[in-house]
Amino acid sequence: MDLRNIEFTTIPSGDVEVREKNTDKTIYELKESHRDLIESFMEVWTERYPQAVENKRKRYLPYQKNKWHYEFLIVRGLIKCNLGGNDNRMDIDSEGNFHFEYTMCPLAGECFEWKESCEPKENLEISPAEERVLKLIAKGKTVDEIAVILCRSRFTIENQTNNMLRKRGVHNNAALVDYYHKHSTHSDE
Repeated sequence: MDLRNIEFTTIPSGDVEVREKNTDKTIYELKESHRDLIESFMEVWTERYPQAVENKRKRYLPYQKNKWHYEFLIVRGLIKCNLGGNDNRMDIDSEGNFHFEYTMCPLAGECFEWKESCEPKENLEISPAEERVLKLIAKGKTVDEIAVILCRSRFTIENQTNNMLRKRGVHNNAALVDYYHKHSTHSDE
């Protein structure tokens, strides 16, 4: 699932409402069965905010035997801590950037995860998976070719490329390739 143009709201019951702009799913309540959203969210957050995900994994450890429920609880918890408030901009914008919102938490200052799961610090290191994508970009491969070579979805490759652009603070693949040649510990076979 493409994580773009999405707004989350924590509703009085404690559940999470999802609004996807430009889709047929206008508003719905997040459920375990929304695997596309949950899996995409887990993939992105595990890469970008690993400490926040790890904290939620620990919190919900008793539920790990039921993978769907476990991941649902993790994603719902991350949304409630960071994206569940109401403001005037999309929680996930058209570029796939997350815009954290201040949320009133009754455990602020007491929660062992406070300031780690809420308002988490982003991982700015290029991951090994991103490095593999970058190596193929440097060889002139297209997104579709890279997806086939690495047996990943087009979304995953685009997401990893966008993550690298954001992490390096550059705006095009040419700058990423330049970074790759200057800084990576690659070996050109």
